[in-house]
Amino acid sequence: MRFKTSNIVVLLLLGLAGCGGSNSPDGRPAPIIVNSLLDATSPPAGTVTLRSALAAAESGQPIEFDASLNGGTIALSVVADEHTQLKGEVMGIRDEPSGPVSYLVGYFDRDYGRSALVARKDVVIDASKLPAGITLAWTGGTQPAARVLAVEGNLTLVNVAITGGRSVAEDIATGSPDDQPWTLARGGALAVWGVARLVDCRLYDNHVQGDFDSSRDRGAFGGAVYADIVDMEGCIVSGNSALGAGAAGGAVYSVGGAGHARTVSTIDDSTIT
Repeated sequence: MRFKTSNIVVLLLLGLAGCGGSNSPDGRPAPIIVNSLLDATSPPAGTVTLRSALAAAESGQPIEFDASLNGGTIALSVVADEHTQLKGEVMGIRDEPSGPVSYLVGYFDRDYGRSALVARKDVVIDASKLPAGITLAWTGGTQPAARVLAVEGNLTLVNVAITGGRSVAEDIATGSPDDQPWTLARGGALAVWGVARLVDCRLYDNHVQGDFDSSRDRGAFGGAVYADIVDMEGCIVSGNSALGAGAAGGAVYSVGGAGHARTVSTIDDSTIT
């Protein structure tokens, strides 16, 4: 994994009104405007929540926010998916003269555990028109813990704060040696199998927790962000953690372009502590 850095302060790092169907003049779908801080999949008529907008949006269709929500917090308390499916590494063991050696078999669908919000398409959440932005906070408590957002596709976030997300490795073994034994503790705030592009965002107090066994599946990766590729500009990532014997990326973890044309992530003009 390689990161291109520019002007970056790194202190500690690593290890309808809403669903308009008309198009804009350039032919792209018009933005969906969220006009409520409620967390509801099926809100009352005339009310558009982030959860309902995420479900209704076409791939890449912008989701924006009404001016009345400036500086507001969307308190997420509903788990969209108990067993979120995203691509992830599968490791094998082969015998060498020096002893057993772990190796990468490939990337396949894996169980990432609970996510408050899930999308399997390109997602754009843009709060650039709100001077104080918008905050997404998991408030469902630590039992059950849940990451805030999982995306199979590319994600663009602008002027969004994310906090309270937590991803924990949990035993899901059924007894078959072919079954995935644990959910993957990946990305407390965001797990993205694609490019995660974050602009003017703040990610704080998000955590991943694995186990203290040596198994990679029980490791913990990306306290705030776990993504194939990360592009970050003007962001603050602070107070996040990855805990466990196989922990890596207390703030940000980039897989490095698995199955993707790009292999280099970029972090510009950002502070990661």
